[in-house]
Amino acid sequence: MNAQMIIANIMVKTAKTLTRLNRMMPSQDFQNTMQMFDQNMTANNIKQEMM
Repeated sequence: MNAQMIIANIMVKTAKTLTRLNRMMPSQDFQNTMQMFDQNMTANNIKQEMM
């Protein structure tokens, strides 16, 4: 498995986890979590490009 496959896998698992959490959390909290997740993904992408 290459890195892109692993990252895609993690994203799918994370999305499923977030969907599950969304059922338990109010949507405002869910939106905040998604924003944090997006920012982390962006930060990780930038780090990888810099390497």
